[in-house]
Formats: sequence, C-alpha cells, structure tokens
Amino acid sequence: MKRDLNLIRLIMLEQEGSEIIDDLKTMFATEYGQGFEQIYKKHIVLLIESNLLDGQYRFLTNGTVQVTVNRITWAGYEYLDNIRDNEVWAKTKTMLGRFGSAALPIVQQVAGEIIKSALGIGK
Repeated sequence: MKRDLNLIRLIMLEQEGSEIIDDLKTMFATEYGQGFEQIYKKHIVLLIESNLLDGQYRFLTNGTVQVTVNRITWAGYEYLDNIRDNEVWAKTKTMLGRFGSAALPIVQQVAGEIIKSALGIGK
C-alpha cells in the first residue's frame, strides 16, 4: 500500500468532525474501489503509529485490520491546523508534487511556511 497524503488529510478532517468530508470520502471510495475500507483503516494505523491519532488496531489472520480511534492527539491537531485550509492544502500539494512524496513533518512544515507567508511572518 502506498501512503496517500490526501486520504490522511481526509481521515484527520473526519476525526475532527469536519462537514466537508462526505464528498471527499465518496471520491476516495470510487477511486480505490472495493478495497477502500481496508486502505482507509490501514491509513488510520499509520496515523496511530505516527502519534497523530490515539487509538488501537489489530491485524486479523485474514489480512484485514480493525481500528478504534479515541481522539486526535496534540501533534495531530498541530498537523491538521497546518493542512486544514483547502487553499493551503492545494499549494502544499503543488510544492511537494515535484517530489512525488514527502514525510509528514515535511508536509506540515511546507504548509506552515505557506501560512506564514500569507500572514507576512518570517523571512
């Protein structure tokens, strides 16, 4: 499975209770097809392992995973605050697009720099 930064953003927005996620989730389900539910859950596992979400997971013998999310962590809110805005997210993806992928701290930092620039803070 390849990590999908857009899906990670969707999960974080959903966990926060954002109202914009229904259309996004439908789009992802269409894109991924029948395997969407397990890909979605495996991305939740990644977010738990990276301490952006607090929760538990268990891999079953049939290759599926069960997940329970308790809450978004402080680090999760810090990440989400930087990527929540659609315009900031679009600019972040454009900047990172030439590299194909980036670690979540880099994604957060790029989004943060875009926000700082818009606010006239920094350099």
